[in-house]
Amino acid sequence: MRKLIFLLFICASTLANYPYLDFDTSSLNLSPYTYRRYVRPQLRSMKKDFYYVVKRITYTSQDFINLRENSLNLNLAFERAYEKCRKNQKLCYEELKDVVGRIQAIERNIKSLREDFTKLPQKQFEKVDDYIALLANLDQIDSYSLQVQTYIQLLHLTDKTNFAIYTPRIDIYRSYVKQIFNLANDSFLYILPTDLKPSFEQFIDKFLSPVEEHMIPQMKKDWFFNRLGDLNMQWNVFHMDLEKGQTGFPKEYVRNVKIMHRRWNSILKLMF
Repeated sequence: MRKLIFLLFICASTLANYPYLDFDTSSLNLSPYTYRRYVRPQLRSMKKDFYYVVKRITYTSQDFINLRENSLNLNLAFERAYEKCRKNQKLCYEELKDVVGRIQAIERNIKSLREDFTKLPQKQFEKVDDYIALLANLDQIDSYSLQVQTYIQLLHLTDKTNFAIYTPRIDIYRSYVKQIFNLANDSFLYILPTDLKPSFEQFIDKFLSPVEEHMIPQMKKDWFFNRLGDLNMQWNVFHMDLEKGQTGFPKEYVRNVKIMHRRWNSILKLMF
């Protein structure tokens, strides 16, 4: 009896500690070659697998995914320009001029989504409130996009002139761009079944978005090492919620989640 109790205690402790990695970051290893050849491709594949699952469990069009991707790319482009614009306001337009195309892509996504709404099945939105909230999100994205685009046009007019130093600072527009990305994520969540939303929201906020911003565009080794324990925990929570939780996740797509899990484990094995 004592042996049984002891074994149960050990198993419970192991399961409790499993989601979070406890390690010394100095013991980790990640070379630029390993990142380019293995880690980044696996992270990108996990993201593609995630989108595949979402498209199978919803009635959504590709435009929701495109809206999220274009908003992410806009956010990344603005972040790259941010420090350079702060240092030299006169050259800010050169750093931001290519962003206009990304904003126009977002506007096309929203236009297409609004046209698609009339064709979606009734069960796409379980509550009228969800439908109204989604439309409000898209309106807000439109508003922020217009303000950012107007700012870039002003930079164009004053480009390389003494008037450039009197144009508004980039900081407020950077916050608008971040809001666009947040609203695109919120819009993406509205298309998911209600019982799955908490799991997917946590995964997007705590795992996918941070990885998209800090690890897929380029290798930020220190960031990745410092966040690895938390990222692993967030992934395992999502994985277990879908595979063994009471979320109502369709069993036929558990196989795809397991593939994502193997990809993540292969990344971990490369660094230990």
